[in-house]
Amino acid sequence: MPCLNISTNVSLDGINTSAILSEASSQVAKIIGKPESYVMIVLKGLSTNCIWRN
Repeated sequence: MPCLNISTNVSLDGINTSAILSEASSQVAKIIGKPESYVMIVLKGLSTNCIWRN
């Protein structure tokens, strides 16, 4: 199963991500010539559990 991983340093808390996921799966399916049911999209936002150190 093709999988597109999208990672961002922005928190996704309170954001409706369904439009992003829908558009991404639609475009990947179009590019590879397969139905959307064959595509997996993973969207990872900034986790509040992450520790950043400089």
